[in-house]
Amino acid sequence: MGKSFIKEIRKVYGDVIWVSDVEGSIPICPILQGNIPSLDLAPSIPLILYQDLHKGIFLSYLSMISRRGDFFSELNNIIDEFALTLKYFYGLLLSRKISIVLFANVPHEGPDYVLYHLCVKLGIRTVICYQSIFENRFFMVRDMDDFSFFMKRSHGFGASVSLTPGSMPNLFYMNDALKNQSHLIARFTSYSLLPYKLVKSIAGLSGKKNKIASISKKIASISKKIIEVDAILNYKKNESSSYLKKAQLYNILSSDKNIVYFPLHLQPELTTDALGGFFRDQINALEALRSIIPSDWVIIIKENPKQGHQNRGELFFRRLRNIDNSFLVSRVEDSKALIDRAILTATITGTAGWEAILLGKVSIVFGAAWYSESPNCIRYDESLTLDKLISIINNPRPFSEVISYFSALQSSMGLGIVDPDYSNEVYGYTNELNATNLSRSIIHFINSTG
Repeated sequence: MGKSFIKEIRKVYGDVIWVSDVEGSIPICPILQGNIPSLDLAPSIPLILYQDLHKGIFLSYLSMISRRGDFFSELNNIIDEFALTLKYFYGLLLSRKISIVLFANVPHEGPDYVLYHLCVKLGIRTVICYQSIFENRFFMVRDMDDFSFFMKRSHGFGASVSLTPGSMPNLFYMNDALKNQSHLIARFTSYSLLPYKLVKSIAGLSGKKNKIASISKKIASISKKIIEVDAILNYKKNESSSYLKKAQLYNILSSDKNIVYFPLHLQPELTTDALGGFFRDQINALEALRSIIPSDWVIIIKENPKQGHQNRGELFFRRLRNIDNSFLVSRVEDSKALIDRAILTATITGTAGWEAILLGKVSIVFGAAWYSESPNCIRYDESLTLDKLISIINNPRPFSEVISYFSALQSSMGLGIVDPDYSNEVYGYTNELNATNLSRSIIHFINSTG
C-alpha cells in the first residue's frame, strides 16, 4: 500500500516523507518507544528554534506519549527524548531536502507531532490526512488549525454515501470494546502470579554468569507490572463506586428533567490530545458546560467502553464528583438511547455528536470535530449564552439541510484508505487501486491548495 503510493507522489514532488504505519513510511513506533535513530553528521538544531518548539509543544508532546504505558520514562528522560527526536527530524528534513511531509493521520503520538511543528517552523509543506467513518473516503488539510474546516474546497469526487434520518454509522472499531475489558481482567489475573514467577526466575539463575544483572532486569520488569496492577485495581474501584445505580438512572430518564449527555472519550487518544486543544482535559469541558446550562439540568456522563486505567486516576474521579448535578453511568449503557433521551449531546470531537445530528438532535463540540460545520452542531466558545443554546435546541434545522451539508462534505474528501484498519470495510479493495486513488486525491489536493 505505502511503497507504490509514495513512489507516485515522488515522481511529481521529489523527495517526500510519508508518516504512517505501513511500508514506505518513516518508523514512528520505535521512536515512540524511545528508540530514536541517529544521523551521521546531522546538523545541530538552532537553539532559538529548539526553545520555540519546547515552549510551544512540549506539554502536548508529554500528554501524547503517555500512551506508551510501560515505555513511559521519568521526566528528565522524556526531555532528552524530545530533544533527540527534534534533532533527528531536523537532520532528516535538511539532509534529504524534503519538499513535502504527508501524514496518514492527524499527528497525535508525540514524535509525529514534533515532526509536524518542525515542518511548520521550517516552512515545509504538510498534508494531513484523516480516515473518515464513511466508506473509502478521507479528509485532507494543510494545517492542523484547518481541521474541521472542510467546506471551503471541493475535490470533485462527489457524494457516494447517502443519509437517512436516524441512520447510525458503522463504528466497527468499537466492536471489541467489552472484549478489551475482559483482557484487562485477564492481565490482572496473570499479574497476580508475579511474586511466584519472580522467585522462580531468581532460583533459575543460580550458577549463571551476570546473575545480578539478570535479577535486576527481571525485578525491574515485574515491578512495572505490579505498579500497573495497582493502577488497574484503583481504576476499577473508583469507576464502579462512582457509577449511578441502575434504578436511579431509570428514575432520571423517566422524569421530565432536561438531560445533557456527555460520553467520555477514550484517553490517551487523537480525538482529545490532538483535536481537543484546551479541552483535551475532558473535565474542563464538563465544567464549561455546567457553567452555561441551568443548575437543574442533569448531565449524564458515560465512560468510554474501551477505556483502561490510563488517564483515570483517583483525582480524575474526584474532579468528576465536584461537578454539580452530574452522574457517571456504566460503560455498558446504550449510548443511542441516552442520545435520544437527552435534549443535547456534548462531546469534545466524538462521533456521538454526529449520531445526535442523525437522530434530529443538537450537539455541542468543544474541539475540532470533523462534523462541526454541520447544521445542528454548536461549536463551543466563551461567548455562547444560555439563551442562544436554548434557541438552537428548540429550533433545530431541518434534516434536508444536514443532507445538503453532508453531500458538500463528501466532495471535500479524498478517495481511498489511509488507515489500513478500514480496508476491510471497502468492497473490492486492492492495494493497487487504493494507491492510485490516494495519489490522485493527494496530488489534486496539493495542486489546488498551492
